Amino acid sequence: MPQEEFFSTQTDITAAKVKFYQDYIGGYLIKVLMTFGKCFVADLLCGPGKNGNNPGSPLVLLEQAKLMLSSEPLLRAHPNPDVKILFNDINPEHIENLKTELQAFGPVRNVSIIGPTSRPFNEILLQLPPVLRLKIPKFFFLDPFAYSTIQLTDIGQLIASDYTEVMLFLPTQDAYRFAATENIPPGTRNFLENFTTLGVHNYDGIDDFNKSICQKFRESFGLKFVRPILLDGGQRKHTLFLLTKHVRGMMLANKIFWDKSPDGLGIRSAAGEDLLFNTGTCNADFLQFTTLFKDTLKSLGSMSNQQIIEFTATHGFLPEHVKTILDEMKENGEISVTHINDGKKGMYIAESNWDKPKSIIKYNR
Repeated sequence: MPQEEFFSTQTDITAAKVKFYQDYIGGYLIKVLMTFGKCFVADLLCGPGKNGNNPGSPLVLLEQAKLMLSSEPLLRAHPNPDVKILFNDINPEHIENLKTELQAFGPVRNVSIIGPTSRPFNEILLQLPPVLRLKIPKFFFLDPFAYSTIQLTDIGQLIASDYTEVMLFLPTQDAYRFAATENIPPGTRNFLENFTTLGVHNYDGIDDFNKSICQKFRESFGLKFVRPILLDGGQRKHTLFLLTKHVRGMMLANKIFWDKSPDGLGIRSAAGEDLLFNTGTCNADFLQFTTLFKDTLKSLGSMSNQQIIEFTATHGFLPEHVKTILDEMKENGEISVTHINDGKKGMYIAESNWDKPKSIIKYNR
């Protein structure tokens, strides 16, 4: 589909992508601003600002920044918060359209917009080192029209910076459908060989393909937290990937994903579409996680509440998911709980306790 036709309307997958980005960037902004008081956000392939009549990622970002910067708790903690935003797109026409949209949106207090600029992706990367050296939170949203626009080394350059997160959209089905064929287009072959651990391979479905990409990111960048977000448009399925160095970023992405995908099978955008299950504890991934968690706890002998929270987040699940497992294990006499510090009752398996040592869960051999 030509780019101009693509941006003239909004597909189901685009709607799901923009909605996830909206929810994540809002949660991200308030968290980092409460801690640091400032941050830098770059949308390096930002598009024209709208998809048809619907706000695209640049306007969604400004809406969320405006909302979060009006937070009274934030303004009490940091009277002059500062958000710097860089908009860039490789298409000059998109930037001209975006300038019109930004003018109509109006200025946002405490937000400084750099650009918008229209430069090739590799050119804009060459200008980022001064930003990458800053000791403040940095968030990069990469939404290429074609996966050949971005190389693995480009992502590595960004994520190597301190306090940095990257959210990357990839039209994964376009590559996945060629992964086991004989006549693979050169660009697709290059993507498979560079962005996956298995390369050209007969993958066992799109989830298996996404897991190979996630593992490549982990191995290449030394990351613990990589979250795939499957966007299910029915016949077409593409993926957002969050790369973060902090468990709180992973927990936020997990929370949004499970809120929009109670069955854990991917985010569907069609209104009123029935879900296959009522709870994520029914699907095969959860059953695999249950086995993995039990085996890990048994192997280690014991785990703190912090270790369990991080382990659960790393594998894409929520504290309430592992709490279901632990409650059953406790009822069966498989575990015992010891409290530390000011702990009194309970296991303290909750998002708010990610940095609080409260309990030790011991496997009863």
